[in-house]
Amino acid sequence: MDGTARWGQIVTVSNDKGPFKLIRVQSDGHEVTAKVLEPYGVQGSPMKDGIVLMFPLDGDEGKMIAIAMPPPAKRTDEQKPGEVSYVNHDTGNAMKHDANGTTTTTTKKDLVDKVGGDCRTDTGGIYYINCS
Repeated sequence: MDGTARWGQIVTVSNDKGPFKLIRVQSDGHEVTAKVLEPYGVQGSPMKDGIVLMFPLDGDEGKMIAIAMPPPAKRTDEQKPGEVSYVNHDTGNAMKHDANGTTTTTTKKDLVDKVGGDCRTDTGGIYYINCS
């Protein structure tokens, strides 16, 4: 491996312990350990067979950083410009902020809100509850 950025595939997921999330990645016929880059405030544990873009810091293969994506078959597609989705690719739970201003939360099980203070809903319109 030549110390340049390249694509890889996750072969071993993180056990998510310690100060850094580490994964094993296969690229160009080699397997390396990479530290998952997590943008501030957004964290997730990448899935096996996910795709990563890998960068060896200072060209050092022992200092590999990875930007992880889900396996291609689980990628969220057909999004319009400006839309943002947060998705658990195992369960399908999601929060989608549509281009038209609508936010949709989808969950396969319970939806739990933990509030340490007041909880207010200001709808600016009608508040519907369907308990069917």
